[in-house]
Amino acid sequence: MSTMPTSPIADEHYSNFLWAILVITSPLIFCQWNKLQSPQSRWDDTSNHAHPSHCAQQAPWTFHIDINIASAIDFELLENIGPALASRIIETRKSLPDQRFNTLNELLQVKGIGDKTLDKLRPYLICN
Repeated sequence: MSTMPTSPIADEHYSNFLWAILVITSPLIFCQWNKLQSPQSRWDDTSNHAHPSHCAQQAPWTFHIDINIASAIDFELLENIGPALASRIIETRKSLPDQRFNTLNELLQVKGIGDKTLDKLRPYLICN
């Protein structure tokens, strides 16, 4: 089996291409890594904890979103929260004294969040 000789120009172009990919992707990966470490959304592994029988069907891990620092994108991770409702949550938070919620129940002030919706969201929300 013979190999084709490569030209120095082709090798240089390939090397430049690889460097360009590295230069472009490194900052993107770094930025995303920092976002994963941020406190507004925290994943908790619950698979090693004993659960009462009524919780046996719970997913092996859950996440919690701090309603006082979460972005609209963080809220959109929750089921039935789209961009419009997420924006209304942020707007309501900004309108509050100190621009923060004191309890999860204050989410009831947001148009589109009622008792049933809040009850479904409670397992995923924290208010710090």
